[in-house]
Amino acid sequence: MGYYDADGRVRPALVPWGGSVGAQAISARTKEKAEWRAQKGLKNGGQVLGYDIDPKNPGVPTVNGAEKQLVRLICETYVKIKGLRRTAEEINRKGYRTKSYTSRRGKHQGDNRFSDMAVRRILTNKFYIGLILHRDECHDGRHESIVSTELFENVQRILDGNRGKRGRPQERHLFNLDGLVRCGSRGEMA
Repeated sequence: MGYYDADGRVRPALVPWGGSVGAQAISARTKEKAEWRAQKGLKNGGQVLGYDIDPKNPGVPTVNGAEKQLVRLICETYVKIKGLRRTAEEINRKGYRTKSYTSRRGKHQGDNRFSDMAVRRILTNKFYIGLILHRDECHDGRHESIVSTELFENVQRILDGNRGKRGRPQERHLFNLDGLVRCGSRGEMA
């Protein structure tokens, strides 16, 4: 069954309950497939700094040598500096940018300055140590790890220790006369 649209073409009539049942079935199959792929050690879509998608085997990304060095540099810089914002600033100062690629629809993505959240996503991504995370479950991936487990765990310890801390204003701004100058009429600190 259908109806005629303004151009005189026949359009199928949507059955309200049929569409939602079909969508639920598609959603369930998609979730099952993603879980199956993770259990088999295959990646479920998306670009990851340090890896390129192999068109012949898209579930097992290949290592991108230059980006691999950048991922390690980000981890090592964070261990040294111990701050997300300052790590991002240092990486940006050196001229590095986020992964640049063209989407399947032909849109250019990435090639941006690193933000503190972009650095955090890299530092906490277990994909770099050879694991696939799916719904809070880790599975051994078929891809090559590019960060040592020791370095990754060291980064996690520092991140856990910094949790809840914010950059302190006194670290960002130095006021040389702070606490030394008093108001002439009331004697309060200026």
